Amino acid sequence: MPRRAPAPPASNPAPPQNLQLPAFYTDMPELWFQQTEAQFRLKGVTADDAQFDHLVANLPQDVARQVMRLLRAPPASCKYPALK
Repeated sequence: MPRRAPAPPASNPAPPQNLQLPAFYTDMPELWFQQTEAQFRLKGVTADDAQFDHLVANLPQDVARQVMRLLRAPPASCKYPALK
């Protein structure tokens, strides 16, 4: 009986386990987003939902309060750019 070739690796690797984002810079949000997006690239975080979730998880309470409407009802797509 012929042997089967091993299955190719999955095209969607497991999500990164050690993504460390800096604390949000309320006085320099543009710099924070640049550093955050660099971490996304380094760790291969490309899915909009994952980027949005990482952003939400790292927002300080006062900033989250300002965007609460968007957090409660995010758009179906382009969530991360909408929140950014």
